[in-house]
Amino acid sequence: MTSFASTLASGGIDEDYVRAQAMIESHWHQDCAAANGGNGCSGAGDLNNPAGCTNGLPVAPLTPDGQFCALQGFGGIQARNQYDSWLIVQNKVYYEWMTWPMMEQSTSFAVDFRYAEMRGCVNGDQCGYYHSEDPRSATDYENAVIAATINPSRTSSISDWTNLQYLAYGCIETHFTGSWFDGLVDSYLDQFLSDLSTAPWPGGNKTRHRFSKRTLAVDVSSRLQQNGGDKNRHQAGWKNQNGLSRRILPAECGSRAFQRFHNHARMIPNATSPANANAASFISPAGIGAASRY
Repeated sequence: MTSFASTLASGGIDEDYVRAQAMIESHWHQDCAAANGGNGCSGAGDLNNPAGCTNGLPVAPLTPDGQFCALQGFGGIQARNQYDSWLIVQNKVYYEWMTWPMMEQSTSFAVDFRYAEMRGCVNGDQCGYYHSEDPRSATDYENAVIAATINPSRTSSISDWTNLQYLAYGCIETHFTGSWFDGLVDSYLDQFLSDLSTAPWPGGNKTRHRFSKRTLAVDVSSRLQQNGGDKNRHQAGWKNQNGLSRRILPAECGSRAFQRFHNHARMIPNATSPANANAASFISPAGIGAASRY
C-alpha cells in the first residue's frame, strides 16, 4: 500500500481525507485479479455508467479513430461492458481517459491525480467548470474560496463548519456528484464526515472516538491551509463536452472580482517550507489564514 502522507505532502491535503473518501468509494478494495489472468475484480466500479466508448477525442495510440474503448471487456467482463471507475478512490476513467492504464496499475498515481483535482478546487481553479454547469452554484463556490482565504476559521453559513471546512467539504462532494454542493449535505458527504471522525479504515486510530465530529474536522481541515505545489495542473477544471475533455480556464469564471482576486493570489510566492509550516499560506498571500503547525 502506498503512503498517502508521502503522496500528498506537496499538495497540502491531509491523508485522512483520502482514507475517509476511500472507505466510501471502495472500502479499501482495489484488487483486480481478472486483469492479470485471475478471477474477480474488486477495484472497479460504475458498470456501464455511462456505457460505450468515449468519443470525439484526438487520434492517438490510446484513442484510435478518436475513441477511447480500452475499458470494454477489461477486468473479466464480456466485451462491450465496461467498468468506468477504478482503484481505491474510484476515479472515473471514462472521462479521464488520458490516465489509462496508470489509473488501474498505480495507487500512488490514482491518489495523486484525484487530490491534485481537489487541490485545484480548493485553490479556486474550478470556477470556470462550475460556472458552465450552473452560474448560481459557481457564485457560491467563488464566495467560498474568498471566505476561506480571508478568514478560514470563521463560522460559515453552516453553523458547525468553518469557512475552510465549507470549501473543503464541497470539493470532496464534487468527486461524487460532479457539481458544487451549495452547502447541501447528502448521504455521501455525511458518510465522509462520519468516517473522518471514527477512522474505520484498516489501522485507523480508534482513539478518535473521543473527539466530536466537528472538533476533529476542524483539526483535519486546518492542514489544507498548507499551500502545496501546482499539482492541480493534472485535472482541475476539466469538462467533458460532446465526449471531448477540455480545459476550462479561470477566465471563463463568472465574476470579474473573483478573477482579479484569483489572479492576485496566484502571483504571490508560495510561503510554505518545512522549516516554516506555521507561516504557510492558503491560496492567498502569506499570513492570511496562516496554518497551525501539526
